[in-house]
Amino acid sequence: MVVGFTGTREGMTLEQKRVVDEILEMWSPQLLRHGDCVGADHDAHVLAYQRGILVDLHPPIVPTHRAFCNRLYPNVSVVWPEKDYLKRDREIVDNSDKLIATPKEFFDKTRSGTWYTVRYAFKTWDLLDRVAVVYPDGTTSRFV
Repeated sequence: MVVGFTGTREGMTLEQKRVVDEILEMWSPQLLRHGDCVGADHDAHVLAYQRGILVDLHPPIVPTHRAFCNRLYPNVSVVWPEKDYLKRDREIVDNSDKLIATPKEFFDKTRSGTWYTVRYAFKTWDLLDRVAVVYPDGTTSRFV
């Protein structure tokens, strides 16, 4: 199974990290995909590294907020070509079986890459049991 990940560049809360780690344990993916940004992508990468999960990076074309996880951790399988933020977010969903999202808000927000990716997954996948939204307090809208 391949799990895509999207989250706030401000990083996950402790509660989000705990729940994401539980979801990774439950889903047992062979591969995690994320956008290689600072914050939540990096946090998810660390959790994957600790669980021995390989990671594919989908970096943005603008490196301002890039984490460069491939330079920090040996569990990187592939670094995909750099793309515009929204294109690489769609690429993560299109090449994943499930998605974990860790937004900084408790509500869908326009002009948010995290929420854009969640909306794209809901629009793309006919089964909603493929998405887990983990809110800042650790509560989830689990469609698993």
